[in-house]
Amino acid sequence: MKDVYSNELPKFDLEEFMVSMSYSPEGMTTNLARQIEREVGKKKPVPVREADILDRALQMLPIGIYDDDVFAGNYGPDFTDTRALSDAKEADEAEFTGGEGYRLSTEDEKLISGRYLLFGVYTLAHTCLDYELVINKGLKYLKEKVKDRLAHGIDEYGESYLKAMLKSIGAVQGFAARYLEIAEEKLENCKDAKRRAELERMIAALEVVPYEPAQDFYQALQSMWIIHTTVPAAERSWASISLGRMDMFLLPFYEKWLKDGHTREEAIDLIVAFFKLLDSYGDGSCALNFGPDFNELTKTILDAEKKAMYRSPIVDVRMREDTPDEIYDQYVDKDLFYIGQPTFYGEDINVKAMEYRGMSDKDGHSINSCMGMVVVGKEIADMWGCCVNMNIPLELAINKGKPLMGEFPEMLQKYLDDIPVREPDSIEAIKKSYEEYMQGILAYVADQNKKKAAWMAMNRPNPLLSLMLDDCIMFGRDRAHAAFDLLGDEAEQFMPNDQFDFEEVRKDRGVRYHNVTVLSVGFAHAADAIGAIDELVFQKRKYTLDELMEAARNNYEGSEKALRIFADLRKAPKYANGSDYADSNASFVLDALADACEEQYVGNIRFIPTCHTIDANVKFGRAMYASLDGRKDGEAVGKNAGPVLTVIKSTPTDFMNAAAQIPNIRYSGGVPIDIYVTDNILQTKENRDKFRGLMRAYFKAGGMQVQVNSVNIELLKKAYEEPENHPHVIVRKGGFSLYFTDLDKDIQKDMIDRFEKEIG
Repeated sequence: MKDVYSNELPKFDLEEFMVSMSYSPEGMTTNLARQIEREVGKKKPVPVREADILDRALQMLPIGIYDDDVFAGNYGPDFTDTRALSDAKEADEAEFTGGEGYRLSTEDEKLISGRYLLFGVYTLAHTCLDYELVINKGLKYLKEKVKDRLAHGIDEYGESYLKAMLKSIGAVQGFAARYLEIAEEKLENCKDAKRRAELERMIAALEVVPYEPAQDFYQALQSMWIIHTTVPAAERSWASISLGRMDMFLLPFYEKWLKDGHTREEAIDLIVAFFKLLDSYGDGSCALNFGPDFNELTKTILDAEKKAMYRSPIVDVRMREDTPDEIYDQYVDKDLFYIGQPTFYGEDINVKAMEYRGMSDKDGHSINSCMGMVVVGKEIADMWGCCVNMNIPLELAINKGKPLMGEFPEMLQKYLDDIPVREPDSIEAIKKSYEEYMQGILAYVADQNKKKAAWMAMNRPNPLLSLMLDDCIMFGRDRAHAAFDLLGDEAEQFMPNDQFDFEEVRKDRGVRYHNVTVLSVGFAHAADAIGAIDELVFQKRKYTLDELMEAARNNYEGSEKALRIFADLRKAPKYANGSDYADSNASFVLDALADACEEQYVGNIRFIPTCHTIDANVKFGRAMYASLDGRKDGEAVGKNAGPVLTVIKSTPTDFMNAAAQIPNIRYSGGVPIDIYVTDNILQTKENRDKFRGLMRAYFKAGGMQVQVNSVNIELLKKAYEEPENHPHVIVRKGGFSLYFTDLDKDIQKDMIDRFEKEIG
């Protein structure tokens, strides 16, 4: 038997994973400002310290305006020297390698996350900002709300937090003023009439936004960009800061723009310039929602997207059953498909999913990045908050409470000790135990998540982001404060100093909705394994459970029996391969996770399951020993809501039929399926009509989300072999777009293999 603590398979590095979601654009100074404030801000209340860090970071950030800039907003290497860039980079490295927010507390936690893929963390960013409020009312409106709350009295900690919010508003004003000063200097030296007009427009905007309401279409976009820069700087992460229904909240400004004599083409150019900034400084998961209602600005923004052809923002199209064909046809477009755009969503199932978790459609949900739905301006979506290896409860169910490899540390085992050890003498008994062990595992990862969120609320609060989220002003608390309150006395360990009374600080919560996404890793493997065990052990009685477990422990190698078991497992019915029974097992394991998530609902915190792995299916698979469906050591696990790699077909019918039957309504964290579409499918109207019909049928059957790729496979192969010659090939990474050559080599290979299988 292999030693699970050996180095035969690398452990998943959760600390590295957390850092990967907190990368910053080159030259960003947030961590450098933290280093400086660490000394001067020792005695300040933590919220005030964080506001001062943001202010210092925005004052230190190297900014500038290029001669062809339409909006003020560029920053980074071109506006500073090598020494300043080096200082910022060193501060980033020090924070990422030594910062408490990126460290796991114990070696046992590293083992549980690294070998068994069970963890709970707090995920920065991944939010959908209420740009509509800012552009229509300005930060001035929020400032008045904060001042009014202070005037009506609040506890001492709440007072410090509200004052930190005011400081954060001042920091954003100061940041806009820096660009204003540069623009005024450039205007003084500008002789070109056209450029002078552009600079004058920029200056007029910066004198107003984002503090005051925007006065026109241009100012609305400029306001959005200032906020889109400052919030992730405060949050220390640029991941998935999404745009929501931009075509809706900008429509009045667009209509006024046209009435004032401007043209649609001018608007497209402005939007392209805005998208260029997004693509330069954000990541490829900044989401732009279209639908379920469409207007004249929708088409204008879509045309800008087609003209820009950037990886960001990604287009999420929300289709109702009654959406007209002509609307669909605007999005079934080979140019969009070629860059992995768009993702199609079934709006009717989306609304039902939001209602299922206790939110009505009137709350105004949007698709956030590539993972599920959020309520704009009222929710934090902790989108990688928990991870569950769906194979572990099965191992415990058939191995009398023990994993196949190694032993659980006590910090996890204590969550399982009260679960009865049931004899695995029938598939019904195994399924019952699977559900019970899933409950225990979910309790563990949920508690880990709450601890990380509580630490974040008290030690890395974000007054600027909290300012823009409903209820944080009312309670004078951080966006993640609910976790601190709900931990009870255990939360005291996360208090950073003795400046405030613990019981007083603990009370109340922050944001209205605090939703934590729970990732189901390898659910298809667990489902397929249940079906194989039922067939081979209980129906045909060809093998015993002990024989299957021993073969898996030895990676299905070393004996003829192991090879036969491997072959039989591979031949057993699989999810999404035309077997109703296999598909029902997929629903079973996903329902078991959803049940366990709902058991952990507490206060305003909800644990929301998802099938969204993005490309982490490769990283997770590297750390996972053989599973009981015939998957071998280190192989990638199934991607998103898709089947295992060996099942993928060139025709998606079985796949889509199966995915429509899993409990989509319970999975508002996202249920994406990936489809590869060859160029020739989109060349004729007949084929485009067929694709549209496929989408309609899938959503009508209960499907939630379809992601499309159409990039040429031969081009991907060339980029794989010669990355230096193909730096601009864009692909869909399980929900957002990025440059193919930026991916890990193993992930590139996995993507090529999957696409080749899909086209047969």
